Amino acid sequence: MPEYSIENETDTIGHLLQEYLLRQDDIYFCAYKRIHPLKRGILIQVESIESTENVESANKQDKYDFTEIVNDIERIEKKLSTL
Repeated sequence: MPEYSIENETDTIGHLLQEYLLRQDDIYFCAYKRIHPLKRGILIQVESIESTENVESANKQDKYDFTEIVNDIERIEKKLSTL
C-alpha cells in the first residue's frame, strides 16, 4: 500500500485529507498517522478499490485531483484573514 509523507503538517491536514479521500467512490482504505508525537509531519496511506482487485492498477492512486480540498483550505484562510 502506498504511503505518502507530508512534512510540516499535523493532524489538522491529516484528518482533512483522510475525510476527503474517504468520500471518493473508488477509495477502499485511507489512514494517516503522525511521524512522531514531537515532530511536525504525517504519513498518509491510500488504497483504491481498483488496487485491491488488480495490483497493476496501484499507480492509478496518484490520479486524484486535490483541487477541491485546496479550494476549501484557501476559502478558510481567506475568511480567517478578514477576522
